Amino acid sequence: MRHPDDPLSVLMRVVVVLPTVDHLKSFVAAGEERDLWPLWNPVVLPPGPQIISAQHNWAFVSKTNLKVAVMGRFLSVTRVQRYFSKERRFIVEETADLPEDHPLQLPYEKGQPARLRSEVYSVFARRAQHPSSVVVNVSRFTTPFRAPDMVLGLCCRVMLPQILNTVLKQVELVEDPASPWQPRLRADATGFYRGFEEVMGMPHSSPSAGPSHSAPGTAQASGLRRRQTVR
Repeated sequence: MRHPDDPLSVLMRVVVVLPTVDHLKSFVAAGEERDLWPLWNPVVLPPGPQIISAQHNWAFVSKTNLKVAVMGRFLSVTRVQRYFSKERRFIVEETADLPEDHPLQLPYEKGQPARLRSEVYSVFARRAQHPSSVVVNVSRFTTPFRAPDMVLGLCCRVMLPQILNTVLKQVELVEDPASPWQPRLRADATGFYRGFEEVMGMPHSSPSAGPSHSAPGTAQASGLRRRQTVR
């Protein structure tokens, strides 16, 4: 539903339970390989999210061109920061807009798509004493105009099933032996997947180093069960 204090903002929450932590790794890999996003996300336009600046693979700034059903094209410029806890087996990913006065903020240009303002918080967790894992996603999107309630309701009815079906598609695509994700998972060029395995307590399948010591915070398929909430 609309944010109670901001009629331009919409709040959404999605919870997905995956059968195993390996499925969770596949889901995270789909998001990590940003140039492959257009293969599974119909809202994202090629070439997918482009990194503008990065401290390491746990903190970076990116820009993304999107086309949202009914509402048109948008440009999103966000800062991503990740926090993890090896003890509790979870990773938190915070994706938020850059402040207007941030030195990496892109200047507004004539003819440029409208800016889509967003805050997205995702938790990736391995359940204690259980083979399954959980993804919790809480999002706030702010458009440059107040969409009519009918349009807003239509967007939510279109987007939520699309989001849930996309999760299934992501896992299936990544786990296909012929997928472009498989060689990247094996190569693990940035060490992110090794870091993910360490945080989740998984056997190492890649040769690269684990989570960067400079990473912020220490806190730092089939059979999926899904629950969705729109508020």
